[in-house]
Amino acid sequence: MPERYWEKTQRPLLNLFFVLPLLVAYELGVLLVGEASGVSVRSAADTWLRYTFARIGIQSTWVVPGLVVGILVAWQLYVKDEWVLDLPALLGMAVESVGLGAALVVLGEAQYQLFTRLNQPATASILQDLAARPWFAEAVAYLGAGIYEETIFRLMLLPAVVWFVAKLQPSPKFAVIAGVCVSAATFSLAHYVGPGAEPFDTFTFTFRLIAGLFFSVVFVLRGFGIAVGAHAAYDVLVAVVGLHVFS
Repeated sequence: MPERYWEKTQRPLLNLFFVLPLLVAYELGVLLVGEASGVSVRSAADTWLRYTFARIGIQSTWVVPGLVVGILVAWQLYVKDEWVLDLPALLGMAVESVGLGAALVVLGEAQYQLFTRLNQPATASILQDLAARPWFAEAVAYLGAGIYEETIFRLMLLPAVVWFVAKLQPSPKFAVIAGVCVSAATFSLAHYVGPGAEPFDTFTFTFRLIAGLFFSVVFVLRGFGIAVGAHAAYDVLVAVVGLHVFS
């Protein structure tokens, strides 16, 4: 029986070829925008990873994208999949990513309206900060957030939590649920910790927690590539539509 699209999107090679153009576009964009403006537009997640590598003496420009590629190639070798590229499936992943990104925009706007009705503060300061930068600089930052936040919190953290919990609790479903919840909570909290952190805000924390759950479920059910695509699509849609939600 031919493999269905739903199953194909879980394959590491297809995820690699879906994410690779985004990786290249982001890294080249960082170099070009940096040279043109003299200002770095690297995403926070990218900066976190580079700082970690620098702490152990590794400072190559390509070490962070190499980490993403290396994980996916190692995964491909581990599962011993065929090295076959499926272009229609890649197109389907792109369309699905945009649809999921749009769904999160709607969900975020619904939360904004709810907070407004409850007379809770609902700030959108990050959109104001982004609006101060040229559109191409914003686009580069969006790509970086989609790629590297998903790498840290979904591709690396979530499976690690699932593996650890599975050692303590034999229920596979419980382990996956724990991984989803820990990944989402850590994703949200990370925005308020360390240099350049935002002041804690109930609205932003709650939305990011919801977004973290959303991306974690997408990762588990649809794969890393679509999680990255949905995250990047969401960021771009928010900027274009100009709603009150953010990354």
